[in-house]
Amino acid sequence: MVIQGSLTLGQLTSFVMYLGLMIWPMLALAWMFNIVERGSAAYARIRTMLEEAPVVNDGSEPTPEGRGTLSVAVREFIYPQANKVSLEKVNFTLQPGQMLGICGRPAPARAPFWR
Repeated sequence: MVIQGSLTLGQLTSFVMYLGLMIWPMLALAWMFNIVERGSAAYARIRTMLEEAPVVNDGSEPTPEGRGTLSVAVREFIYPQANKVSLEKVNFTLQPGQMLGICGRPAPARAPFWR
């Protein structure tokens, strides 16, 4: 278009400069939508967990007495087919009646505790 004379070199330069100015706001908008979607997915997972019925009902049946403490000490855990560490430096002790909540990335990150 510049060669044909329908667009001047200054107009082309201005157009390219305006495009450059618009790139960062567009990237920020896309980043914001990404964060909102990730937050929405996390909220849906938390909501399904909170909507589950409790395991213990109003204490109508007394809980059994604890028999001792549970101590877990994992220096590192690697799956047999993997070549990177899945868990590292996990230490905790639970007394009778205590609960432990394990939070983290989706299920595969917490799976070693249940196997």
